Amino acid sequence: LIFQLQSIRVPGNFTWESSQRPENKAKNRYKNIIPWKSNDHTRVQLVELDGYPGSDYINASFIDGYNHHCKFIATQGPVASTFGDFWRTVWDQGVCIIVMVTNMVEGGRIKCLKYWPSASPEMYGPVLVSPGDEEELADYMIRKLSVQMTSDTAEYRAREVIQYHFTAWPDQWVPTHATSLLAFLKKVRASLPEDSGPILTHCSAGVGRTRTYIVLDAMLDQIDAEGVVDIYGFVCHIRQQRSAMVQTEAQYVFIHDALVEYVTCDSTEFAVCDLPENSRVLNTIDPDSGDSLLVVEFKNLGLGDSDYDSFINASQPENKSKNRFAILPFDRSRVKLWPFTGMVGSDYINASFVDSFQQREAFIATQAPLDTTVVDFWRMTWEYEANCIVMLCTQNEREEVWELIFVLSLISNWVQFLLNGICVSYLPHKEEFIVYGLLMIEIEAEDLRNGFCRRQLKITNTKKFHAPAVRSAFLREFLMAPRDSLLFSDCLGVGLLDMMKCITRVQQQTGNGPIVVHCSDGSGRTGSFFAINIALERVKLDGSVDMFQTVRRLRTQRPLMVQTAEQYKFCYEMVRLFVDSFSDYANFK
Repeated sequence: LIFQLQSIRVPGNFTWESSQRPENKAKNRYKNIIPWKSNDHTRVQLVELDGYPGSDYINASFIDGYNHHCKFIATQGPVASTFGDFWRTVWDQGVCIIVMVTNMVEGGRIKCLKYWPSASPEMYGPVLVSPGDEEELADYMIRKLSVQMTSDTAEYRAREVIQYHFTAWPDQWVPTHATSLLAFLKKVRASLPEDSGPILTHCSAGVGRTRTYIVLDAMLDQIDAEGVVDIYGFVCHIRQQRSAMVQTEAQYVFIHDALVEYVTCDSTEFAVCDLPENSRVLNTIDPDSGDSLLVVEFKNLGLGDSDYDSFINASQPENKSKNRFAILPFDRSRVKLWPFTGMVGSDYINASFVDSFQQREAFIATQAPLDTTVVDFWRMTWEYEANCIVMLCTQNEREEVWELIFVLSLISNWVQFLLNGICVSYLPHKEEFIVYGLLMIEIEAEDLRNGFCRRQLKITNTKKFHAPAVRSAFLREFLMAPRDSLLFSDCLGVGLLDMMKCITRVQQQTGNGPIVVHCSDGSGRTGSFFAINIALERVKLDGSVDMFQTVRRLRTQRPLMVQTAEQYKFCYEMVRLFVDSFSDYANFK
């Protein structure tokens, strides 16, 4: 693949005359990323304004899609002097979709200026842009804008333009997994009107990420039409339309990996109104495997990322004893504690950040504390201002473990494995207190309802030389099932839904910090809790279900989220129970 990319050459008969004129040089964000004028006239040309030399110039190029001439306009992120030109391009070319694949600041450097209004209409040159609805999801934002050309001689009707802003591209390199970007692509493609003008796509320079997006879109069209792809041929083609299309080897490899994911994972999204029929289909038996189609779907998830390079911090000698099982946090998503001076590994805890449907790092997934990590558990809760802890295992697991040891007389290494399943008590008795490090924990109130226990905690930071800092936290204790299974019942499901409602109220009252969730290993039952939460969010906001991609994405943030087919089925059953409570599936159409 690397040799392929390096072999791509651009003919030498293209010119950059317009971009190098004195009046236009300041309009280019980067000196070496400029549109050229080829025989096909790929440079986007604006209507020149009387008395303004060079006003026909913008650093933008027409780019073909698959069997679609000039499907895209690739451009740089606007600079202050080109805001008006940017919106003139949107108006003149009939653009109704803008795809933004950069954040405004990355790695402390400005990548793109904010070129749209937030609270009230703004004029950008002769174009009036008014803000509309805005929807924020974990990986992208959707902004609806009203755009209207103003003129002394004519009256124009306003048009709606939707900006899709992908916010999950890492500061450097490429996304570790393509799942989020493919979901974003699918969302944009589904919203494109048939009579739309070009899709205006930009990153910072308008070449690397922009071209990655365009190549993926074109190859998805080719796969759907022909069942084949020609990535090399298409990249060669678009390199003749704008310089440096697909800049790096990593981007070129990422395109291939993303397309492999696309063709190996069938479409698993369906509308909520189709849930009864989908449930019937998933319960049918696959004649080849003898498993239900739901089990087949679960097995297609695979194990996810297992490269050693992904767990470097968790595998350090000083941290190994802090891991209850072999389920380790990825370096890219691990929770980092404030380190102690001179103490190697003091920033480590076996915990991972997890996104919800709408919010990045909405959760912290962690294992049940060990005797040696209870202090770290409470440090994490304090440092990240978590006001809600969800415990999905209980001390009763201790009794089950000892019974197994007694009956089976297991050998020592397996005894150790089972002992690791014990959840260490990290709470005081009522009307008492317990101190972990600098934090004093007290239970102020508790009650038992509908299958779960609610406790209100008082946490006091006793650090010397500072006035004591006090916070409230709320713990929800709910035994979902033994570690290796999760069998559904309506009674269990109703209790879990009730607990989720309580958690929502707590979050609204206390500032919406990350929710700490744990079972014994921080993946099986914890992952199921996240999958249910995300699926219900999606049902309410989007009216759709895609459990496969939900779990697949969870596994890019922590290994083995949702460990068994029983847990996977439980997640589906929870969605059914939630939707049934509304009695009318049509409400979600």
